Amino acid sequence: MRKIFLGLVLLFSLISCAQQPILYNHSTIEEYEKKMKELGYKFTARANSVTLVGNDLFKPSGGASKKSQQEANDMAMQACKRGYLDCIIVMEGSELTYLAKHVIKNKKHHEEVVAKRLEEEEEKQRIYKEAELFKVNKEREARIKYLENNYGNNCLKNKANNVEYNKCLNDQEQIALKDKAAKEAKLAEEIKKKQLITAKQKEEEDKFNKMLAAMKPDERRAYICEKTYGLRKGSEKFSECVYKILAADIEIEKMELQKKLAEAQLETARANEAAARANAEASAARSNVNVYSYDSRATAAMERANEIERAKILLNLSQALRAPKPQFNPPQQLNCKLNPLNNRISCY
Repeated sequence: MRKIFLGLVLLFSLISCAQQPILYNHSTIEEYEKKMKELGYKFTARANSVTLVGNDLFKPSGGASKKSQQEANDMAMQACKRGYLDCIIVMEGSELTYLAKHVIKNKKHHEEVVAKRLEEEEEKQRIYKEAELFKVNKEREARIKYLENNYGNNCLKNKANNVEYNKCLNDQEQIALKDKAAKEAKLAEEIKKKQLITAKQKEEEDKFNKMLAAMKPDERRAYICEKTYGLRKGSEKFSECVYKILAADIEIEKMELQKKLAEAQLETARANEAAARANAEASAARSNVNVYSYDSRATAAMERANEIERAKILLNLSQALRAPKPQFNPPQQLNCKLNPLNNRISCY
């Protein structure tokens, strides 16, 4: 009697599903199929969310019909859509649908790809960790070798105990680093002092040169001999010094005049050479002669310009070699003498 009553309730529920589908959740697909067959439903269907297809934790929604498979499918879809938006028919009767098989295949492939990528990533991490460990070990070995080569002799008494030996090597390195830092600081201080002294010397030199430039030539020569070289004014050495500086000044002025003359001659020679070239080109144009066969005057002007250019270079070199130095070397033995009566220098 109880079974008959239960069957009538299920029959009434299935009849009412034509207007309002009901969500069926049974422990297994086989149990669901069996119940529907007992109630006389020829067509059954199961629907589920695409994301849950193949997941046994979420039972699909069911639908049954005595008329057609399509009606059973529609009832299952209506029940599924109460909870999800991406429903598909996963079973028709006891068979998986083509779409369900395709979804399951894609999920399986995706899971395999993810698993493979995870395996590859784990392998990369393993290789990276091994490489890092190898690098660390190499660096440790290199450091130990460095410490032993530099400080091992100072720690021989601790070599029997590895911990004490390594501690001794590190301590010796710290002592060496402190000594090095102290030496570098001392060297930097010395360099700074030298720079200050050089700057002060340059300032004094610039001041001295400005003072000399403001003096008259006679005053400048006397000042240099007296203040720079420490010669007593009126002494024979002082007179010789003044004479030497005077002779050097005259020689420099002479060389400057020669330089200006050489530059003027060079400009004139260049102008003559250009004029000769222009005349030759004009003559060549009129007589259809090669432009490079102009007369000997152009060639002579060019050679003269080159000679003057070489003379100018030699003059600059001679001037650099004969320029007066900032220190004074007293003459060895000169045959010059100052006459106190007329203040004239006589050399013989």
